[in-house]
Amino acid sequence: MTTTRHSHQMALGPADPPQLWEIGPSAAPADLGAEANEVAVAELAGIGLTDRIRGWRDTRVRVALSVATLDGTVRLVFRDAVVVADDRAEWLVAVAAIRSIDGPQSPAEAPAGRERGGGLSVLREWVGGPVGASMRDGSTSTGTLGSVGADHIVMDVPAGIRIIPWSAIAWIRRAG
Repeated sequence: MTTTRHSHQMALGPADPPQLWEIGPSAAPADLGAEANEVAVAELAGIGLTDRIRGWRDTRVRVALSVATLDGTVRLVFRDAVVVADDRAEWLVAVAAIRSIDGPQSPAEAPAGRERGGGLSVLREWVGGPVGASMRDGSTSTGTLGSVGADHIVMDVPAGIRIIPWSAIAWIRRAG
């Protein structure tokens, strides 16, 4: 069965939905801009801190910690730590110790390769060398990095060894 419309309208079959111009603007989506904004906000909510920092790889940043402020270039970003370097030293900075980090606008990046692991993995390359560590409470320790465990480091110090849990460390420094 065909319905008759005004001369400027086409005949519609019973299964054809009405056209937007036929039912008026009130049937249009409320605000496409607001909907797009909601989608963008939801996407940003899923981006983690380390993904944002990873977007600054090979870029100079300023890292504010409760115990110090470090200026350097982001080298590696792990799920729990960031390697920041300058021409004198490298620091492995615990993400949990970061109060803020300043850098240019940059897109976030997902981890790749070794960055999918934890920050203690980079310390295994530093074993046998002199290091300094700053704890989250502001105390410091220096010595030779003896070994790296799953959740701690072992420093060789004049009195023997010193075991430091990763949870206590703000940063560990290796001279470059």
